[in-house]
Amino acid sequence: MGKQVDIEVEIDENGQVQVHVKGRKGKTCLEFKELIEQALGPVRSERLTQEYYEKESVEVQQTVETRKRCGE
Repeated sequence: MGKQVDIEVEIDENGQVQVHVKGRKGKTCLEFKELIEQALGPVRSERLTQEYYEKESVEVQQTVETRKRCGE
């Protein structure tokens, strides 16, 4: 299961919508931005937060198989 992502949507009295994606670092937040844009319409302006500039944490799992050499 992936890390939780919070999407905060604010609509002001003039109908202007602001969307904040929290819980994703780096460019992965842009995947959510694209989904939101498809649902709500085109983006007028964009401001990237500090999280965007942080490195994504990547989990890597490796399995290494070792073989015994002759005479060992």
